Amino acid sequence: MPSPSDFGINLSSINYQAAGNKIVAGNNDPTFWCTEFAYGRAIEKGLFQNNQGLGAKWFGNAGQWDDNLGGWTRQPSANSFVVWDPLQAGAGSVGHVGFVERVNADGSFTMSEANWAGQYFNSRTISPGTTAFNSAKFVPITGGTTPTPGGTPTSGNDNITGGAGNDNINSLAGNDTVSGAAGNDTLNGNSGNDQLFGNDGNDSLMGWTGNDSLRGGNGNDVLDAFYYSGLGGNGEIDYLRGDAGADTFVIGDYYGKGYLGNSYAVIEDFNWRDDIIKIQGSLSQYALKPGNLYGFSANDTAIVLSSNNSEVLAIARNVSTANGTIRYSSSDFLSA
Repeated sequence: MPSPSDFGINLSSINYQAAGNKIVAGNNDPTFWCTEFAYGRAIEKGLFQNNQGLGAKWFGNAGQWDDNLGGWTRQPSANSFVVWDPLQAGAGSVGHVGFVERVNADGSFTMSEANWAGQYFNSRTISPGTTAFNSAKFVPITGGTTPTPGGTPTSGNDNITGGAGNDNINSLAGNDTVSGAAGNDTLNGNSGNDQLFGNDGNDSLMGWTGNDSLRGGNGNDVLDAFYYSGLGGNGEIDYLRGDAGADTFVIGDYYGKGYLGNSYAVIEDFNWRDDIIKIQGSLSQYALKPGNLYGFSANDTAIVLSSNNSEVLAIARNVSTANGTIRYSSSDFLSA
């Protein structure tokens, strides 16, 4: 059975503890319930904040979530809750809720959950035509809403949101927050420490200079935060999260190797089943080392130059060659 780390889940993080999970705090019960896990997983994925003011509708039994959260569908989608009514498909007397990690090519969905079949943590893939699939109710966490377009790029600190189509947004200077909506968007941070959110669609996110945070959202996204100026050691540290879909994390391209010198990218949610890391040159020019050699966790992996192991280009969080969640092969790396 897959482990939590296969999905980038850290059950010891604050997302699953009373201090960071209002359901845990509200239940005041030592059992780790399915509701507590599902809520914490959504926080961990960045889909909402624990202090977002969602109120009492998050409390209650798992089988009530489809109604309390404002609607559901029979169509599975990644980054949604999946709910079963009481006594449906093996659920108990109060129902069951889990989190949809991905929807597979054959129409099945893979979910993570807690307190199922006597397991503290569990994951399973549910196929169409089964009782579990046919009785499942899927609750989009975003509620299906589209952000309101707005904002104008200036040389200051801007907050810009695209429309429902395919947007091309160039945010100019400043520390900007740029969000796509639906559509296949291209977002450019340019100079400054920017936050880019692709949201739905197959998006291209480019951070350029500064310490940027890129988040793909749903869809097959390309995340390229580094600005190659011909000089290394510019101190750039970028954070890349692909979220759902088959995403490409760029740490090198036709321009050369990114993040040389005192710079690196943090790849927060690499998924070996779907994602790929783009590099410049052959894979033999790189090596994978345990993250604790570079001040990170032993559960992380550092991507370094094989000719100089002190040259760290990226840290891939919560993946390791030891358990096969990142592989030194063309399955996980694409040479430009």
